[in-house]
Amino acid sequence: MAKTRAHHNLSPSATITDPGEVARHAAQLRGAEKSRVLKAAAVPLPALDDIALVRSWSAGREKRFLRNIQYNVQLWNKHTPTYRILNADIDILSSRPKPSNEGKIEAQKTIDAMVNWQADACSAKFCDENGQPVAAYFAKRIERRSAGQRRVGMKAPTYPCGPRAPGLMDRTLEAVEAAAASGLKIVNDGIKDPLLKDAVFATQVLHHYCHPEKSKRDGRHDFEDFLMRYRRRPDEIADESTGEDGEWDFNHGGLTYRFADEYESSERTGVTHLVHAWFMQGHKTSKSPLKPSSDMIRNAQVAQAVQWYLADV
Repeated sequence: MAKTRAHHNLSPSATITDPGEVARHAAQLRGAEKSRVLKAAAVPLPALDDIALVRSWSAGREKRFLRNIQYNVQLWNKHTPTYRILNADIDILSSRPKPSNEGKIEAQKTIDAMVNWQADACSAKFCDENGQPVAAYFAKRIERRSAGQRRVGMKAPTYPCGPRAPGLMDRTLEAVEAAAASGLKIVNDGIKDPLLKDAVFATQVLHHYCHPEKSKRDGRHDFEDFLMRYRRRPDEIADESTGEDGEWDFNHGGLTYRFADEYESSERTGVTHLVHAWFMQGHKTSKSPLKPSSDMIRNAQVAQAVQWYLADV
């Protein structure tokens, strides 16, 4: 597989197929060629035989669903421990300006340093060092005879900092599995699998009609992953002749890049904003009107897709 860094060694007829290199150079396309690639890489509809269909929501089912959520949240709130995070102050964090490039670099260093730390697999309420709520974590919960610690606010214990902290507190996935093997009941406070499958199904349907976009004005949009490669399903395997006329290729900088073949394809990536009412960027004043995200009202088809998605997820 050819790499961009070895371009000087490539013959003019070489075709680059590495997914990362293809995605990076696809992001640099302009005009009709970019439109052609994005159209060919549209998000496909999900397979009806692979993912559960989104169930229709009757009024009765919605009431039962909300009742169950309220009950489960009450249990979570009653039995889930609270931890304070030292050196974290939500007032200071919320008053910070938009992240600078320097701030992003520092944040990435912290992320890189923590990449191999143990993961916490148990539910928790996290507060700053002053006891102000920061995050609610809905995960696994080991149901014990002891209802757990009840200390909250400034009386809540601090969460230890370190790569092995969850293990020392018996909060890793291994600890959860060991507790289950010993006969203790494990409660899943998170999103249940059937509902998660419905949400994944509906989200893919939405983005088939409401194409995800990447805005160059928003630094949070990652242009490295402009296309995502995936394996075609057996019923989707294409005839090799389909791509004979360059349908699966594009040219950039004098080189040819292939984003699909008979066994693999690519789909576009991006961001979709579904906010009913917010201020336009740079217009947050008392006279600025609240507006819905432009992604919700691009055209009539998108508006219908968004309305269906919000009603069914």
